[in-house]
Amino acid sequence: MSFFSFFLYLNDFQYFIQTLLKYFDLWNFAFNFAVNFFYFMNKIILIFSLLTFVLCSPSYAQKNKDKDKDKKEYPKRVKIWTLDSDYSMEEYNLDTDTALHLFQVYDYNDKHSISYSNLGNMGTPYIYNIFDDRELRKNNDVFFFDRINDFISKPEETKFYQVNHPYTWLYYATTPKARNGQVIDFRHTQNVNKNFNWGFNIGLVGSTGRMSHQHSRNTTFSPQMSYVGKHLSMYLFYNFTKTGIEENGGIVDTVEVKNERFTTRLSQPFSNWGKRSWNFVTEYSVGKTDFQIINDSTRKEIYTPRLTFGYVFKFDKMFRTYEDSELNPDLYENFYFDGTATYDSLCFKRLTNQFHLKIAENQVLGVSPAIKGAIGMEAESYYNFQNYHSSNNPGDYSNAYFEGGIYKNKSRNMFFNGNYRQYLSGYKVGDFQLKGSLGLKFYQGKSDTLKYYFKATADFSNKEPDYFLKRYYSNNYRWNNKFDKLLTTRIGAEFSVPNWHLKLGASNYLINNYIYFNHDAVPAQLGEALNVFSVSAMKDFFIWHVRFANRVTWQKTNHNEILNLPQVALYHATYFEFYLVKNVLLTQLGGEVNFSTEYDAFGYSPATSIYYPILKKEPDENSPVTETAKPAFKKQNPGNYPLLNGFANIKIRGVLMFFKWENICNGWLRDWYYSTDNYPYQDFHFMFGILWRFGD
Repeated sequence: MSFFSFFLYLNDFQYFIQTLLKYFDLWNFAFNFAVNFFYFMNKIILIFSLLTFVLCSPSYAQKNKDKDKDKKEYPKRVKIWTLDSDYSMEEYNLDTDTALHLFQVYDYNDKHSISYSNLGNMGTPYIYNIFDDRELRKNNDVFFFDRINDFISKPEETKFYQVNHPYTWLYYATTPKARNGQVIDFRHTQNVNKNFNWGFNIGLVGSTGRMSHQHSRNTTFSPQMSYVGKHLSMYLFYNFTKTGIEENGGIVDTVEVKNERFTTRLSQPFSNWGKRSWNFVTEYSVGKTDFQIINDSTRKEIYTPRLTFGYVFKFDKMFRTYEDSELNPDLYENFYFDGTATYDSLCFKRLTNQFHLKIAENQVLGVSPAIKGAIGMEAESYYNFQNYHSSNNPGDYSNAYFEGGIYKNKSRNMFFNGNYRQYLSGYKVGDFQLKGSLGLKFYQGKSDTLKYYFKATADFSNKEPDYFLKRYYSNNYRWNNKFDKLLTTRIGAEFSVPNWHLKLGASNYLINNYIYFNHDAVPAQLGEALNVFSVSAMKDFFIWHVRFANRVTWQKTNHNEILNLPQVALYHATYFEFYLVKNVLLTQLGGEVNFSTEYDAFGYSPATSIYYPILKKEPDENSPVTETAKPAFKKQNPGNYPLLNGFANIKIRGVLMFFKWENICNGWLRDWYYSTDNYPYQDFHFMFGILWRFGD
């Protein structure tokens, strides 16, 4: 049977699998009920329950401890990794999450960018003000998920573990009850034996907000199992995300912010997102086995894979709904289907099968690079309600593709990788992506201490626009566009000196047929090339017991009227570090500030959760201005305002805590501040957080 015929049979089997997956609704209902109960539990009971669970967790490595007290005690070990784009192990540095340095940065958006706009409170839709972050952190499947992408549980970010003892992680951050904001990250994992591991992660990000009807809630659940043997490795994991946002349309009059009275445009609408991803990855390798002599009675087995066969199965389902029973004509110009109530919905499904082959590095004369080849097929379905009586299924597509790659990472001084993917059929026919990087590493003499490195990257792609950017039907918005493919070129460079805590970077984007949202909050295609150039720098340093952390980005574009980018954005933190109790209680006291130059504010459409540039209206000089017609408060663009926070970080063995006072300048420099039109930023508030690792 030819490969082409095989894929035709496989495609029919895919839809059979999709039908079976529909019967998982009972599981989804049960999990949603559990999450709701988990969320509304009293905070003290929650922590007590988690602690009880940890203390009662069994351990295969310790279950015979009481039977044999003379048994040799082994040091505790935690190995963490993720799967990269080639489905190879990529080691994850635990210090990234457990360092006391900048531990007070708890918000997911703050962790990924130094400047962004949102609806004023944590967990709401956002847009990055750094173009490089905006492009690299966007969702490539459905653009409606771009604005919540940081809160989504993603397969490529799933962590896998190998431990010789139960390992539990609890991160909890909260604000006073008046704001009711909280972040929960709970993980538990343990090995059944040296090869098989299981674990799960539960996450929650939410806040009530400063205004009425501003509540946000993001929940994630990610169980995973892994088996890593000598020849065979298998990963089975599931990623669940549910996000709900109460939409209030922003405040009616900005003068009310000064008096802490808020009249919002809406009080009923609700936006809901959901994503579920089932993933199975398995690889089998053949290679050679060598033995390293440790002493006369001990030798260590070393296995080197040469050829690896792999298979990947993925099923993704994404949906979004918007409900509104108010239908405010001041906010929406059109009501296409129903003038009494709105219920918009869309859905995207994709089932992927991929087979790949990898040849390991250094197989020819000990210097050859690794080579990868893959073939795959994606069965995609797009659903969108065209009216409120029947659903419209615009299209089913089968996208066949092949992929090839070459990389070398084991060389001492040079590393490089290149990857090419080409789509042969389906909605994405003609799409391709060619990306690669080249780097040089320099060490201190003959030691293994890295002195500095340089890395250059290039990414060239030609992609069909998101299906829903071309066709979309809802009660307030609809469009049917004939957009050309997006031709994107990104060139980047990075220079780093690890011992100096210094990193410099630059990137340049050249995008033809760029798609943006115009002043009417509908997609449009730019008729000329978009160019964005940016330079960034990161530098941390010590002076005695005082530490300074600095991040800065400068960017320039030829079309800022549609991008609304600040020219300069920066983050700075300064703190004094000392032991409050010698060698036990490490303490940091300091402050941090986010600042950007002035930029045009975005408008926000609740019906689509889209950020769009606002059409500036100049006042009519010929019309008479009376006291009643004269605006009571002049709006100011975002930027030129320091968001200043104070904090105290504490570390006691494996426990980390922070105490944070946010937006200290509130009421001093301005009566109010906003990054999105008509959505005031949070006023002064207090935040507390704790990270507790058990079994470390």
